[in-house]
Amino acid sequence: MDAYNARNKSRWDAQKNQEYLRMRFGTPPNSTVYWWDDAWWCDGEYLCGD
Repeated sequence: MDAYNARNKSRWDAQKNQEYLRMRFGTPPNSTVYWWDDAWWCDGEYLCGD
């Protein structure tokens, strides 16, 4: 049961993290914001370096 909870917690955390990043960058709901090559991107579109 703990393994199940741990796996779902990481997925839940990732979902919350995406919600936070979408708010931070003002990207559309259901878009994917990610860090790549020392910059933030949203679905292939450059957002900003950090």
